[in-house]
Amino acid sequence: MLTPDDIEKKEFTKGVRGYKDTEVDAFLDEVVEEFRALTLENRNLKDRILRANSDYDKLQKEKESVEADYDELLQANKELSTQYGELESRLYATLESAKSLMSDISASAEKKAEMLVENAKIEAEQIISSTKDNLARLQQQEKIIKDRVVSARMRFQYLLESELKSLKILDTDILGEKVVDEFDEFLESLENEGGKS
Repeated sequence: MLTPDDIEKKEFTKGVRGYKDTEVDAFLDEVVEEFRALTLENRNLKDRILRANSDYDKLQKEKESVEADYDELLQANKELSTQYGELESRLYATLESAKSLMSDISASAEKKAEMLVENAKIEAEQIISSTKDNLARLQQQEKIIKDRVVSARMRFQYLLESELKSLKILDTDILGEKVVDEFDEFLESLENEGGKS
């Protein structure tokens, strides 16, 4: 690969009516400076691409972690809903047995049965209240995780868009506007084909 030092050290043979040495040297000095600037810019762009890839990998891992948390929360929510249904069924069964017990016992036992029903209602209300509290807590956690997913997606999208803008500006400076426009048209056609399939 040609380096700025190769250009700077290049010597030409002299002919009878050759070019003026000072003009050739001045031009080669310009070429060397341009070449050095392009080499530095190329190195900087490679570093930025490596950093962007690293940021992308980090965001991808964070997204996967948030999605795993979200799946766990959904599973826990399903389990709580099932437990809530079972508890409700058991509570209704308890209430029904208390009612049938009341009709089978004598007047003195009716007061005891009423106390049982009252206690069952209180216990049922406590269980339902506790279950509702747990359900509300899980729903709040689900919302927090959903917000994290949306936030991570927005940060990831912003990062990608800003990097694409930076690269497009640099590409336009380096390659020229016509080449960049042709490349953009090519990318747009790929997106359109991808949207159709």
